[in-house]
Amino acid sequence: FPSHDSTRTGTSTGTSLTNGINIGTCTECIVERDTVENIAINNLNFTGNVACIGGVNSAVNTQLRNNLVRNITVPSSNTVWGIREFGISGLKRITGNQILNFSTTSTGAGTHTFHGIALTTGSSDTVSGNTIYNLVATGTTSCTVNGISVTLGTTNHVFQNKISRIGAIGQTTPTINGILASGGTTNNLHNNSIVTGK
Repeated sequence: FPSHDSTRTGTSTGTSLTNGINIGTCTECIVERDTVENIAINNLNFTGNVACIGGVNSAVNTQLRNNLVRNITVPSSNTVWGIREFGISGLKRITGNQILNFSTTSTGAGTHTFHGIALTTGSSDTVSGNTIYNLVATGTTSCTVNGISVTLGTTNHVFQNKISRIGAIGQTTPTINGILASGGTTNNLHNNSIVTGK
């Protein structure tokens, strides 16, 4: 499953999951130099989620590298992933990506969750050299913004990532994490640069 040098852009009016690039069943999966941009959800009743680049189902060994994800806007209680690795156990490499500019519409409300990168599976995983910038949620209730989220994996190496301007507007108790390592057997986090705040 090689994907490279392509661009996905546009709007969505649906109410379910919206995908930019969806990686299905494959053993060796490479997504590189792709652009997913300008996804705007126009339906104010949209309660689904947005996965800009997602390794799902039975994706085993995945390399997601040097991709650009930017300008993603949602209206209500939605979860947005810039890159979501959600396949099965294998070697995961998420490197050199740029994930920029997540926001909510001016009339949006509710509880939003933004993940720049979410790693939820794998045996030996590397997340390095990524830039995550300007993930800002606006809502009437508490929102969560994670630059990088690690919830599973056997051995996870997270290093030399740059995370800045992540935050929330209009709430008193948002949850903001530059890097959230809430799972995984062994997590090695080092030499990352994190600046929170909107």
